[in-house]
Amino acid sequence: MIGDVLFLGDLTFAGNSGIAGLSGWNQKDLVNTLEGLIDLINERRIGLICPGHGWLIPGDKAVAILQKQLRIVGNLTNIREWDLAAFREVSQYALEMLADVNDMVAIIAGRLYYLAYYLEELGEPAEARKYREFISLEAIEELLDEYDNCASALQRGEIYDNIMVLRTTRLLEKIQALLNEGKLELIMDKYFMRRANRLFSDFFIVSSGRPLDITLTNGNINELLGDLLAEVKRKQYNEDYILEVLDDDELYLEALATRIAFQPVLQEVKWSFSPGDVVPVRLNPERFAEAYTGLLEDIATLDVPDLRIATALQEQGVVVRTDSINGIPAGVFNEKRFDAHRRRIELAGGQLQKVTGGGKVCFEITFSAAAR
Repeated sequence: MIGDVLFLGDLTFAGNSGIAGLSGWNQKDLVNTLEGLIDLINERRIGLICPGHGWLIPGDKAVAILQKQLRIVGNLTNIREWDLAAFREVSQYALEMLADVNDMVAIIAGRLYYLAYYLEELGEPAEARKYREFISLEAIEELLDEYDNCASALQRGEIYDNIMVLRTTRLLEKIQALLNEGKLELIMDKYFMRRANRLFSDFFIVSSGRPLDITLTNGNINELLGDLLAEVKRKQYNEDYILEVLDDDELYLEALATRIAFQPVLQEVKWSFSPGDVVPVRLNPERFAEAYTGLLEDIATLDVPDLRIATALQEQGVVVRTDSINGIPAGVFNEKRFDAHRRRIELAGGQLQKVTGGGKVCFEITFSAAAR
């Protein structure tokens, strides 16, 4: 400290992903240090803070930053110790995330442009412009380009795994913040939004060194599938509501946008569900619903007109089998896409595999039977 200027080094980042958990990091010591610094700044009336990176910070704003770090650090219990193997594992996760995030943004952008086009056609140019500017797609594209450049640099050996983890966390935080600028729940279906939120939250948990806290419960897979299939066939809008709000311009335009934006990916698919005589299984129902609808949607977008779903009790556990009358083309997913689905199903408590034959494929998800 020199006069009313305080040099802090990297303490304003000490609770960040990829830093918390490094060799020598201690939660209790850091909490004490942050509390002491806040008191010091207030008591000595520190006017300017010099962090190890970035801009100089006025003293009053530094207190708010340190208080935020204190809250973050206070929640960092039982985090892993970062070593080379841990950084390598999470950096590979970051590489796998890239395709998922690109796909998610492409779907959102496509939905917004589709909505804007039809609003324009219906004589609502101002509303069309609003949805074209709903979120900062250009800014998101720039962040995705930076993300892709980081991934390429990692694969070329130009950056280390820990740098990939730190940069990916920062980029995903910015992308999520930009996506949250718009009320995407108005135009995107709920399972898509749940998968998108889960995509970000899972990575932030893992990159902070914490384990994913996934609870498996005993569940009736036949009931769960029956409810899920009924839910995905249900429209997200009320046909009568748009008529009820004709006199309220704001509510009418919002209802109109929701109606136009609704893309019935699974509504047009013909279903058959054959529930077998099965026993309760161990799974996470919410994660399974999100993961399985994502799998079905990906299959349906390839113009597969019908899907057959069946459950059966087999020696290895309870199996959920998904195929089509005329077969699902064997090249339905590349390996990266399949791995993304496999990872989501595993986090729900199941094991996903492809069964191929005659140029066709079916998907089988196996769950462990619940203990009796």
